[in-house]
Amino acid sequence: MKAISGTHMRSIEAAAIQQGLVDSWAMMTIAGKALAREAAAFRDCGTFYAVLAGKGNNAGDGFVAAKALFERGCRVKIFHTCPVSEFKGDALRAWSQLPDAIERTTELHAADLRGSIVIDALLGTGFSGTLKEPWLHWINLVNYLNLPVIAADLPSGLDADDGEVRGGTAVRADVTVTFGYPKTGMLTGRGPELCGRIRVVDIGLPDELPDAAVMRIVPCTGLQDVRRSLSLHPVEFDTYKQKRGHVAVIGGSRDYPSAPFLTAEAALRAGAGLVTVYVPASMEIVCAPPKALIVKRLPDDGNGVFSAKSAEALDLPPNVSAVAAGMGMNTAEETVPFLRKLMASAQCPLLLDADALNLIAKHPDLLHELGTATVVTPHEGEMKRLEAALGLNTGGRSRVERAEALAKFTALHVVLKGVRTVVMSPNGLYSLNLSGSPVLATAGSGDLLSGIVAALAPASNSLFTAAKNGVFVHGLLGELDAPFALRGLIADDLLTRIPQAFDYIRKGSI
Repeated sequence: MKAISGTHMRSIEAAAIQQGLVDSWAMMTIAGKALAREAAAFRDCGTFYAVLAGKGNNAGDGFVAAKALFERGCRVKIFHTCPVSEFKGDALRAWSQLPDAIERTTELHAADLRGSIVIDALLGTGFSGTLKEPWLHWINLVNYLNLPVIAADLPSGLDADDGEVRGGTAVRADVTVTFGYPKTGMLTGRGPELCGRIRVVDIGLPDELPDAAVMRIVPCTGLQDVRRSLSLHPVEFDTYKQKRGHVAVIGGSRDYPSAPFLTAEAALRAGAGLVTVYVPASMEIVCAPPKALIVKRLPDDGNGVFSAKSAEALDLPPNVSAVAAGMGMNTAEETVPFLRKLMASAQCPLLLDADALNLIAKHPDLLHELGTATVVTPHEGEMKRLEAALGLNTGGRSRVERAEALAKFTALHVVLKGVRTVVMSPNGLYSLNLSGSPVLATAGSGDLLSGIVAALAPASNSLFTAAKNGVFVHGLLGELDAPFALRGLIADDLLTRIPQAFDYIRKGSI
């Protein structure tokens, strides 16, 4: 999937309509109904839907959604910024089809919105410049009341091209239902902050993008990409555990004994046929690992961390198809020989996370032991330590540029975790992830990502593909719940959602 600018999007729509490839009313109908479907998930978050409408096609999308929600039995009220006489084309057609029972008004006060679920259909992708009244007042009011918001195509006030807010303010959305393609402004600047969760709706536009050579295009990974990719590698009916991949998870220490077991269970639930966990022999196992895991203890110096003794005993079986290492490993100096041996001996895709990265930051020469079939998965703190250790001067650069610098310098695949995680290959091929939510900002969440990617690596056509798919699946774990279930969930809870996430990818519903 590709994210494109608002300018590019308008040119695609105009060309497709002019050539008779799509019908503008059909596109609006699809968009509005999809908007209503996403809004319906918020039904328990308020007593009625408030559709805030401007006067262009974005308003028309809102009117179609209003009608669809009304037909679902929801109470709907429309607040429109302009008189009906200013509606034109498809927006006017959508207005004329509204049921008479839907309330409509051009006045908006705080009392009118209390208890509502807002559908932002004010401006969409065509806005630029300075906000005027009543748009400025309406947007400020929605943000002040902290209401649940579903944005149609783009949060009003956000620049679709670069993600800047130049008009003074912009809507803060919980979900943005964007049509055709994601917009570049959703992924840069203040876009990630203001768009919330992103849903991309296919409205029938052609796959080929006109003028692609002169337009800014940002590659990204969405539901359809992962669904198509995973469908190319289905699980055969006559498979068996060894054929589904044997993942080795290596980590844990006296201070962080449970981290590798989060990774290992995630790998099992993501489809690995067999998972073996390697931990220091004197480390106490304080959790209750799934009985399906194989646990192997490697001798240590009696202090619960990997050491030179562990390195001597490490002997990965030849049928191991992926290795994930570093989770809870600790950064003790005696662990360095062990990590060096592991990195040199892995003859399959290798994923390094957490303390493996911190040890590399302390001993950059460890990178010489790595093959190209390696992916590193730093969060922001680990990324900064790696950049400092390797002398990468990336101050002021974007996350994409920083990931590219690390990938090219090390010849490794990089997963720079965070909002809109960046997946970067050594040759500069990259993608931004479209799934995720604040639910994932919890201890152990990154350990799950390591297990998912490791489980997908053996059956994927490339490590880059495995990383993209794994990151998207991991992001879905934070979305498969009520819209505001952002507190109380921990990584242990997210483990049970992994099968749900794959089911959602397969059929688009839970």
